[in-house]
Amino acid sequence: MLKKISLVFLMLFLIISILSFSPVAAEKIVIEDYQGEIVEIEKPVEKIVCMSPAMVEILIILEGEEKIIARTEMDDDLLSSAQNIPVVGSSSNRPQIEAVLELEPDLIIADTMLSDRNREIFESFGIKVVVESTSDPDRLDQVIDNFALILDKKEKAEELKSFMAEYEDLIKNRLAEIDSEERPLVYWEWRGKYRTGTSKATVDPLINFAGGINIAHDLEGSYPVVSSEFVWEENPDVIVKMASRDDSLADMKNSRDELMDRDALKDTNAVKNDRVHIISWDVQNGVFSIIGKLYYAKFFHPDIFADIDPGSIREEMLNRFFEQDEFDSAVYPAQ
Repeated sequence: MLKKISLVFLMLFLIISILSFSPVAAEKIVIEDYQGEIVEIEKPVEKIVCMSPAMVEILIILEGEEKIIARTEMDDDLLSSAQNIPVVGSSSNRPQIEAVLELEPDLIIADTMLSDRNREIFESFGIKVVVESTSDPDRLDQVIDNFALILDKKEKAEELKSFMAEYEDLIKNRLAEIDSEERPLVYWEWRGKYRTGTSKATVDPLINFAGGINIAHDLEGSYPVVSSEFVWEENPDVIVKMASRDDSLADMKNSRDELMDRDALKDTNAVKNDRVHIISWDVQNGVFSIIGKLYYAKFFHPDIFADIDPGSIREEMLNRFFEQDEFDSAVYPAQ
């Protein structure tokens, strides 16, 4: 009898011991990325390779900087906190595949320039890949939420979204009562002479949101090259040209001078009324796109937004979320 009791206690002891030392199942989250791929990610995520400057910005805001083990090239002057992160390629389109694989990341975050082939290569090595878009204004909040889920930073994400929503609401409220006749005709240019954006371009909803009318809205394609005659005939009230991340203030001034000297543009309302603006890509993508929206709104409706200083709001954003107080001008001429 005693042997049976002892055996029962021994079995119970073994069962309890096994249960006590059984490894706890890792927490997993499921994310649907911009391409509709369902990605199951095991937490905690400790090593991230991020192939998008705008997404590096979001990760830093969400206090995930220490988890970024590599990135692609970006404007180091804007994000001084990211300067020491190793570089593994020029962009999502051109990652250094071997260098990335050697780092053995838990997660790769890329934009839509990452090819299907390269995604397959990374995933074949067991690396989770999330592809997102920060240039699609309707996706930005979801990108922030996805990254917050990965990093367990929901509260910080809400703070960021609240900051952006405050100024989006300001623009919406001030433009709520304007008539179509009060919306200026806008010619937007990107990368060389007369390359513009249609209704399929990411800039089109930005122009509309800020109270303008894109003269190329109804054209074919996404970013076609139009004729100088087309712009002359449309006679835009405002001209906006996008500068690259690397353009200095002097480069932006030269771009504006070149635009205003074009024979086809000299007689447009925009040039005659000195409403030609150069704006950096830095404030037209990702979390800083709210600054771009404020600038565009002020370009189009200077009287309605006379009291708004987008540059100061950008400075506040950099100080608050990046602890950075030095940065280059985002527009020329200054607003």
